[in-house]
Amino acid sequence: MEGAWTRIMHSVQLTSSGRMHLQQGEVECQLVDAVDLDCEEGAGWTLKTGLLTLTTHRLLWLDEKGKKAWAVPLGAVGQLYAVKKSIKSMFAAPRMRFQAWTQRDGKLATHGQRVAELVLTLVFRGQSGVPDGFAQRFAEVLQAKAWQVCFFHKTHNSAHPYTEIFAAQDLLDAFVLKKMRLDRVLNTQIHGLLHETDNSLL
Repeated sequence: MEGAWTRIMHSVQLTSSGRMHLQQGEVECQLVDAVDLDCEEGAGWTLKTGLLTLTTHRLLWLDEKGKKAWAVPLGAVGQLYAVKKSIKSMFAAPRMRFQAWTQRDGKLATHGQRVAELVLTLVFRGQSGVPDGFAQRFAEVLQAKAWQVCFFHKTHNSAHPYTEIFAAQDLLDAFVLKKMRLDRVLNTQIHGLLHETDNSLL
């Protein structure tokens, strides 16, 4: 249904060069090309073949041709569903489903306003499986809840006695990003060692 997602998704402003505006303290964690964002609730709708960006605050989807971008606030995300592995899934584009909550106006919830739930699906076109490490990083940023620190900052002025706490938001985002990079390096090293071990046994 054309435009149905506009009632649920949050629009994202773009720069003159076509890049998505990030929020204060928001850090990009992983980019995946050619991803559909699908919703089966109600009449259903699909955002086709966009650039998906996982950040510390949101899940961003960019239509590079149409110059439009939409966001799923991570505060709206509930459960991540396990990736199904079956014979049927071997012949279809890999999918990842997750629970999301909406607020009273029907938009995806931001901070604590959870009224109704729906299920969104990421469809990874041209991939043999969910991109390496994506599901793990998605779970990590949800657990870190960096967007909550920034929201707390916005709701207080600089004269508030807890101002020193807000300064930690950049450190928190940097820590999350550094941990993800270290995990990526470690996984690469482990795969390399396993490959060397297999070759030595031949």
